[in-house]
Amino acid sequence: MRGKLLSEAAKLNGASEDARVEIEMLLKELEELYKKISMSEKVSEEQIKEILAYREKLVKVVYG
Repeated sequence: MRGKLLSEAAKLNGASEDARVEIEMLLKELEELYKKISMSEKVSEEQIKEILAYREKLVKVVYG
């Protein structure tokens, strides 16, 4: 997923270093959130909202 997002961002943003760095940061944060969720007994509504917020952040960075 990381490679595809970075490739798409490069196509749309002219290989912007800022976009690449932001995508890397967001994916690292999302990975940490997934680890945290995987250790919990159940997935809460708040955790689902957090995941969806990352989707919105990534779409904003990639597509502006």
